[in-house]
Amino acid sequence: MEFSNEHQRRLAMLKAALPYVPPHNKKAMEIILQADNLISLATEVSQNDDEMTLRAAQAEAAATPAVYEKLLLNIKDYCTPAESEVVRMLLNFLHAGELFKNYRDFAKTHSAVKSEEYSENSTQNFMMEFLMSQLSPQQRTTFEQVSKVMNNKKGEEKVYE
Repeated sequence: MEFSNEHQRRLAMLKAALPYVPPHNKKAMEIILQADNLISLATEVSQNDDEMTLRAAQAEAAATPAVYEKLLLNIKDYCTPAESEVVRMLLNFLHAGELFKNYRDFAKTHSAVKSEEYSENSTQNFMMEFLMSQLSPQQRTTFEQVSKVMNNKKGEEKVYE
């Protein structure tokens, strides 16, 4: 096996000998190998700093609500209960903002239909159709069940005079 320098050759020898080193010396050898890896990495980064910074800047994507949502979901498990509540609230704001954005986009695509063509009832159906499209299938089922219960209750109410 060929190595580019003497240092790499000696490190390879240390790595090969590691399984056979007595336990009381093994930890020290592992630390030496890890320290060398760290020094090599730091040297490489300092030599290529400008190029690496440029690549990172080019690869940087615009921050979107989805990125923030992933960030918040990842840190939520490590938060205290109070911090977790704040994270939950921020997630709700992100979801509300996304819902509002979807509504605006939906309204723009359907603005070609003149408002005179809609009666009050069909306008409500238009809005209900949009809101229902934003729900997950489970939420939609739950909403429909609650609506049926509420509609049945209205029919059963009796006015006593």
